Amino acid sequence: MRQWVSSACVGFVRACVVAAVTMPVPAVWAAAATLWIRWWGGDPWSGTVPFVWACVGTLALARPVSRMVRSLVAKWTGTVIPAGYRQAAPVTRLSTGFWWNGFSYERTKRDALMDQRWRTRWRDPAFWRDLRFTAIAPLTAGVIAAVPPAGAATAVLGFSRSAFLVGVLGLVVAVATAPYAWRPVVPMARRFLRPTPAMTLAERVDELTAQRADTTVAQAAEIRRIERDLHDGAQARLVALGLSLATVPSPWTARSTWP
Repeated sequence: MRQWVSSACVGFVRACVVAAVTMPVPAVWAAAATLWIRWWGGDPWSGTVPFVWACVGTLALARPVSRMVRSLVAKWTGTVIPAGYRQAAPVTRLSTGFWWNGFSYERTKRDALMDQRWRTRWRDPAFWRDLRFTAIAPLTAGVIAAVPPAGAATAVLGFSRSAFLVGVLGLVVAVATAPYAWRPVVPMARRFLRPTPAMTLAERVDELTAQRADTTVAQAAEIRRIERDLHDGAQARLVALGLSLATVPSPWTARSTWP
């Protein structure tokens, strides 16, 4: 009995967390719909403002929501789901004064980093994978996770309004579903948030290519150092040998000095 109560309490808290994490995008769209209903005055352009605002909010929330879900799954179950985000290359300043970010030339480092950040995000398949997850999760794992808090809210309203049958039913639903309502988010995160085998292979190829390039650069630097050491050492020894030979007296000169 104690174990069941503990499991129900932990499950209820986790279900509330999952519901809160997966529902920001629907909340944004609900707010946009509310604004459209209240403020639309017949102008077609005024109706597009809430829609644009909802799209921008969805794009901005895709990555934070997915990161939070990965963190929760890793904390609760020990399952680490790799993000697979592409790492941007460092920006470099050229001799002309412009900054190269891998895509374009910019006048300042700040502009180069900003342009690189947006280009990398739009071209990263992981970003679109996160966006797909934020669109699917509220309708699946989010709805299931919302059952225990909804049952608890129904129980509170039922008992507060003397509708004891409704309160008891809500309490039973909340307690019975609490240990299990948060669990569907785990297989969903594995299915939709982990990189595909092709993406994993491509990332591995890129990593090996970068390691090979670093190794080649290090080997070239080491070869140049050895050549420089050999050249400088041999040259110094040759110069010392020449000076030594120059200081050695000639035998004919030595004979002329005899008595």
